[in-house]
Amino acid sequence: MVVAVIDHLYYPGPGDYPTYVSDLSNPNVNDGARSYHPRMLVGVPRRAQKNVNNSWLEIRSMELTDPTPSSIHLRQEEILHSDSEHHPRLDAFNASLFLEDTLPDIKPFAYVNVPPVHSTGAARILIDQNLQIADMRQFARYTALVLGSEQYRLGIRGRTGLKQGGFRKMTVDYNEVVTLKGIEYAIPDVLDR
Repeated sequence: MVVAVIDHLYYPGPGDYPTYVSDLSNPNVNDGARSYHPRMLVGVPRRAQKNVNNSWLEIRSMELTDPTPSSIHLRQEEILHSDSEHHPRLDAFNASLFLEDTLPDIKPFAYVNVPPVHSTGAARILIDQNLQIADMRQFARYTALVLGSEQYRLGIRGRTGLKQGGFRKMTVDYNEVVTLKGIEYAIPDVLDR
């Protein structure tokens, strides 16, 4: 029994990943009882990853409180922006927090549990949890940048499940670096409100 025949390669547009289109209505494909007529796109995981890569994160506020020798409390409001017309749902996932200058071999200073999110153009994400400090040296560097820099770049990386439309759940990699203002430079913005 033949399930599918790849009959041609479809390029939706410049810079897009090729999508293989399988034609089950081909008269040469028959399971012995009947022919199938739907077309099936099998390049969906690549498109899903591309949609995640094209999304961007805006960190609206960040509070670090209740420090202990090995942990800190993080309260952070984020907006996940996406132009995807499919409005995917991302599962909750564990993300590494790191400074951009440790790429490509990241050195996370902490791990955060990102809650599930339904990406609808601009989806609000609230993180409110205690973080165990995974690398005190990197956390000290992060703190110094927050307190003494005009701006710094924070990396967030993790792997999660993504469900969009009628397609099966896929695994995607979330990898974002955001530019934030240091505290000395952010305070005038808060006072101006």
